[in-house]
Amino acid sequence: MIHIALLVFLGFIAAFGTLGNLFLIGTVAVETSLHVRGNVFVVNLALADLVITTYVMPIALTSWHFGGDRFGQQMCDADAFLVLTSCGASIQSLMLVALERYCHICRHTRYDWAFSNRAVGIYVVLAWLYSAAWGAQGFTGWTSYVYGNDTHVCMFDGGASRSYNITSVLVVVLLPMIVIALCYGSIFHCAKKCRDSIAAHSRHQRASLSHGSVKSDSMDQVTKQLLLQKQRRMKRELKLIFTLVSIVIAFVICWSPGVLVGILYTFWPGMPAWFATAATWLAFCNSSVNTVLYGVMNRNFRNGYMRLFNTIFCCGPPDAVRGVRRSGQVAHRRQSDAGVQEHVVRRAAHESLPQRRARETGSERDVARPATRGHPDRVQDAGLHVDGRADGSDRQLHPARRAVGSALMVGARLGIKERGCFSNAQLVNIL
Repeated sequence: MIHIALLVFLGFIAAFGTLGNLFLIGTVAVETSLHVRGNVFVVNLALADLVITTYVMPIALTSWHFGGDRFGQQMCDADAFLVLTSCGASIQSLMLVALERYCHICRHTRYDWAFSNRAVGIYVVLAWLYSAAWGAQGFTGWTSYVYGNDTHVCMFDGGASRSYNITSVLVVVLLPMIVIALCYGSIFHCAKKCRDSIAAHSRHQRASLSHGSVKSDSMDQVTKQLLLQKQRRMKRELKLIFTLVSIVIAFVICWSPGVLVGILYTFWPGMPAWFATAATWLAFCNSSVNTVLYGVMNRNFRNGYMRLFNTIFCCGPPDAVRGVRRSGQVAHRRQSDAGVQEHVVRRAAHESLPQRRARETGSERDVARPATRGHPDRVQDAGLHVDGRADGSDRQLHPARRAVGSALMVGARLGIKERGCFSNAQLVNIL
């Protein structure tokens, strides 16, 4: 009875992993917000897991149920080669994801060169070739492939070559894990430096105001906006990093017993059979975990799963599909608006001092003149009169209002419309 229950459970894990990895690949293909270079390595990881769940696990479960190797030595050799190659490709994909995130956050000036579209494709091919080279050593004579009567899986013979066992563990497993740990440690260090720089700037501003120092308030506000934009981007990056770190932790938890078995079997061939069996199948179950972690911890993947599920099975109401699509469009619009606002603020920061003084004193006549209809209160809050003239009165404007007014006028001259503040007709009047 326990035998049947284990077979049913592991069969469910294999089916769930196959469906989940297919959904992961399909989601990245159809969700435009996921069309980034780093997700190529995520798809590569899903392909490696798909080999385990669609080929390796069904053959192993069949051999387990009927007892013994039912497919012959040639099939066993192919099975062992695919197991070693796909497992190596999974580790290399995790390492490439970590390197891509590190370069994107901490070495962003070199990112476009190091991770161009061509370079990403080359990295994926090299990851599979490198893993296949280590997996094919059973055909060269360095080691041999054998069917495990306890694990019911074809794998390299742990007693055939100690040098292969130790070298493969060090080079294929431990070295990528060290690189992954260094990359994510450096990422969190960069995030801490960014947070400290923002806090130091805030303290400097408060100290300047308390001592009554006179500076360009507009430039201080522009600098603050740029720092806030950087802080928001860092928060978005860290959310993705937490998801990736969780996947690495799950991989380490699932594969550590298997790696330990491979090392111990070299020096202790008489280890308990149940330990080797549990370690092997726990490692295989990791191929079904990644898709769950992405769906639980990443909103873009979760929305993509919902859209793809409703599109394929048509079991959800059309409003649900439209709602998910609208949420993705809103998120895309927010990202676009954030980029426009950052561009306007940067343009205001590069405005020359005579131009800013002329505008603030009212001597510059070519200023924005929004119509009184629409949202005059917002225009007035930005430091402008309702009639569209620059505030040339004796009343001193608040620095924040002056900075916003500067950014709005520069944005209006560039043809940029802030959502909800200017209509198309008002922009015509401005320009």
